[in-house]
Amino acid sequence: MKRDFLQLSDLSPDEHRTLFGRARELKSMRRAGQPVRTLEGRSLLLLFEKASTRTRISFEAAIGQLGGNATRGVGEVAEVTPATLRRRRSA
Repeated sequence: MKRDFLQLSDLSPDEHRTLFGRARELKSMRRAGQPVRTLEGRSLLLLFEKASTRTRISFEAAIGQLGGNATRGVGEVAEVTPATLRRRRSA
């Protein structure tokens, strides 16, 4: 089932605990020098409503650190983009 996560209230208290527990686990592994490759072999498309270099670079770095590839959608025609994305997505 598809769900959107747009704000913290979109998650239940149990989901909050699970999410932040996993974040602590990943940070601990990273500090210990253990590779975290949860996105290995996956490509993720980044679409931003507004241009933000800092946000884009942060997302691209995080995806790369987890073993994935980040691709930016730029200047696409709105009607063509969804069909193209469905064919190319892997994550």
